[in-house]
Amino acid sequence: MQLFGRAIRQILLLHANRLNAVEFGAVAEGLAARGYAFVRLEQALLDPVYGSPDRYVRNHGVSWLLRWAVSRGLPERSLKRKPPIPAFVRIEAQTPWMVLTRSRIGRWRETLYARVKKPWIARLRGVR
Repeated sequence: MQLFGRAIRQILLLHANRLNAVEFGAVAEGLAARGYAFVRLEQALLDPVYGSPDRYVRNHGVSWLLRWAVSRGLPERSLKRKPPIPAFVRIEAQTPWMVLTRSRIGRWRETLYARVKKPWIARLRGVR
């Protein structure tokens, strides 16, 4: 979304927990490898964008970019589109648990088909 016609300094919010403490080094290296640079919060907030009016009032929270877009009069329906998720993110998001679960579900489906659906279809067709 080219809301301001230029790149703005983004703020990365991380919560203090064990996972972030352990993995932050890898996250920071990955971001740096993709061309991101890190600045202090105070420096990021010097961008005039952060002084933009915020007239967004709803029961749920959204990103600041969406809040500013609504404040500038853009229709909310135009903001429903989510940006495409890059392939590297989709691949990295597949945790070992997810991969294992998908594998188990696939085997379960095959077993269910072989033990239940296939014999049921055969009986309906009169095949033994």
